[in-house]
Amino acid sequence: MGRLGDVQDDSSSSDDLPEEPELPQHMLRERRHWERRYQDELEAFYDVYLGYGRAVFGSSFHQLGTVNNFMEFVFRYMQPNAS
Repeated sequence: MGRLGDVQDDSSSSDDLPEEPELPQHMLRERRHWERRYQDELEAFYDVYLGYGRAVFGSSFHQLGTVNNFMEFVFRYMQPNAS
């Protein structure tokens, strides 16, 4: 049995999560072109994403994310062999 002072902190923070790797250099130009081409659609999609997410999960849903974070996520996981 542990002693009273031997309490372990099981809380996790965002620092504990592994960071996603940056996009490869050759993909940055492609991403900028893709964002310019689909900016209106992506912003509309982001608004729908936020609306439904906040309706289901409350106002804290994606509170620290931006439209740019959303666009990067969508671009990254729409690539062939994305995991």
